[in-house]
Amino acid sequence: MVYVKHPKELIRRGVAMKILFYKMPSYIHRVKYKKTVEDLYKTVISDDKFEKETILKTIANVAFGLLEKSYNRKTVSRSFDNLKEALQHQKKYDGRIYVMNEEDY
Repeated sequence: MVYVKHPKELIRRGVAMKILFYKMPSYIHRVKYKKTVEDLYKTVISDDKFEKETILKTIANVAFGLLEKSYNRKTVSRSFDNLKEALQHQKKYDGRIYVMNEEDY
């Protein structure tokens, strides 16, 4: 599983690939990060320019990542060749199973 940016870059470089599955978000929130980032970067955190930039980038990345995730829980996606394998993994680690048929992709 890769983010959209990576396949686009590979396609641009002429790498041949086959997309087996893709995942669509169930909902999308329109957000305006520009003002929030501008306000964040006005905050005085350190007199050291490099340290300030590093801290501000970390704050923005972590905060926006958690906000976009919509819930604070670790998620991992896995794909299996058959249902038996998926059920064994679910029994051991818990989680949800989503079945994708060939006509889905």
